[in-house]
Amino acid sequence: MGRCIRLLLAGVALACAITAAVLATILAAPGHASAQATAERITSYDARIVIQRNGSILVTEQITYDFGTDRRHGIFRVIPVRVRYNGRYDRVYPIDVRSVSSDTPNPEYEVDSSGSSISIKIGNPDQTVSGVHWYQISYLVRGSLNAFAEHDELYWNVVGNQWDVPIGRARVRVSAPVALSRAACFAGPLGSAAACGHAAVTNGIASFSQNGLGPHEGLTVVVAIPKGIAASPGPILQERWSMQRAFALTPVSAGASGGLLAVLAVLVALVLVKGRDRRYSGSAAHLVDGMPVQADEAVPLSSHDEPAMESTPPAGVRPGQAGTLLDGVANPRDVTGTIVDLAVRGYLRIEDPPPGPPHQDWRLVRLSKTGGLLDYEQILLDGLFKDASWDSGAASTLLSELGPGFTGQLRQAQDALYTDAANRGWFTGRPDRARRRWLLIGSVLFAAGAVAIVVAAARSHLGLIPVPVALAGLVLICCAQWMPVRTAKGTDLARRLLGFRRYLATAVAGPTRPARQVDLLDDYLPYAIVFGCTKEWADVSAAVAGAARVPSWYRSSGSYSPGNVSSLSRSAYYFAPMHQFATMTNTWIANHSAASGGSGSSRFLGGVFSGGGGGGGFSGGGGGGGGGGSW
Repeated sequence: MGRCIRLLLAGVALACAITAAVLATILAAPGHASAQATAERITSYDARIVIQRNGSILVTEQITYDFGTDRRHGIFRVIPVRVRYNGRYDRVYPIDVRSVSSDTPNPEYEVDSSGSSISIKIGNPDQTVSGVHWYQISYLVRGSLNAFAEHDELYWNVVGNQWDVPIGRARVRVSAPVALSRAACFAGPLGSAAACGHAAVTNGIASFSQNGLGPHEGLTVVVAIPKGIAASPGPILQERWSMQRAFALTPVSAGASGGLLAVLAVLVALVLVKGRDRRYSGSAAHLVDGMPVQADEAVPLSSHDEPAMESTPPAGVRPGQAGTLLDGVANPRDVTGTIVDLAVRGYLRIEDPPPGPPHQDWRLVRLSKTGGLLDYEQILLDGLFKDASWDSGAASTLLSELGPGFTGQLRQAQDALYTDAANRGWFTGRPDRARRRWLLIGSVLFAAGAVAIVVAAARSHLGLIPVPVALAGLVLICCAQWMPVRTAKGTDLARRLLGFRRYLATAVAGPTRPARQVDLLDDYLPYAIVFGCTKEWADVSAAVAGAARVPSWYRSSGSYSPGNVSSLSRSAYYFAPMHQFATMTNTWIANHSAASGGSGSSRFLGGVFSGGGGGGGFSGGGGGGGGGGSW
């Protein structure tokens, strides 16, 4: 048994000897030597640091880089300029690159200072190099020193821990306006407290060296200088931004913001009070130039009484005027109501062509009647048929084919409607201009407040102070649609129109209807469109006895015999299509309003339904650091 064991051990020894010989042969082979030769590395890293009297340091680095047999353009150097100091502040190291040079042909360089580091890229993008070359970088760093009670100190990571290649030898020399007396250094991976190979002060100049740094191993040096030599030793701190600090509720921000809010609240309240409608007061009339004039007053904020029902519209108020007076906007419903009103009064005829793709449509035919129109009505009538075709001597057009010519006419008609409302003394001025004026003021306030918030929040803790300015602007923007002010005359007419609307929606089919109600149904249809109650109007109108007559201004493609059409079938034949006509026409008009710059914003628009570098003593500590590589 013992002999077998001895033979087994001898066999194992022989196998190990053979394996070692094979490995030695492989390692000595030319191919393996070539692989070693091609590995990139830094053969020497020499740095000179000169401490300036203003507290900055001038750093000069000469890096001898061996690319091996690889073809590369050059190297890049990355240096941190912002590091975390504590929970609130970052420490910054402003760097000014003074010069860059190299022994490579036509060297170029570019500096990227974005982010928390600067990157210096050296080399020619049109040429490549291989083998050993040197690169020299000189840069000035501010805020690099640390101030202590008895001395100032430079704590600098000369060879950063982010180099991906090994470094054969690193040497550093540090000088100051006065002789240095103390020096220390640390080498190795990030956080290593191991001393470097050599650290000494000779003739007032500190020198350091370290051989054989591996990838991601660095060299940090520390020197002390007497107090008073450096005017501004540092550090330079910048507070990190946070939402909580930008909008901090401090006595200053709370007081200033609250005071500004109170002032703006009073101003906005005064503006809104100024924007209240007027009404005739109950007091006695007073004399102006010897003529009795009824006094007026602001409509109380608590005034919400329902107007009395009226069976007829105010005399001389056309449907388009009524809609503009009620909401201060010449909107699509006002235009649609005016089109139907022109048909009822004999200026055009409305026809629905036979059903078919692509959708329901209506044809407008211009009749021979002329004269008797208000400015906005004449402009609208001409605009409807501006691009019309002619058939049997009459101009006609489909609503869906209203072209670009109608867009300009529509804008002119709306403009004329606003002018008409102002000229009749229903508003203190043109309502569209009043809306635009307050919308502009609100937008300017909001924009100014928003910019001030961003600037204040980015640079200080006072982000709360401008908030009331932006809020005041938003309030004015939201209230701009109600800023057109009705006169007492306009308010009185508006109340009467609201009473007429109640009548159309609820009482037209009542038991006490007037004898001419059937004839008035057609006349009141344009008002029902403007008031947004065409469906209610159609429902109650269908119940009116003797309503089998179809008006001459409307022509249907369906078969119709007046003798056998009941009032209910007439609702389906005439009233329901008119409701559809109003709805779809609103949509077409709204589209053209948007294309023309519109009639102003309105809630009715759109249709009938709407760390610190601080000390610690380890490799990678302090300022500087970073790393680099080839490209």
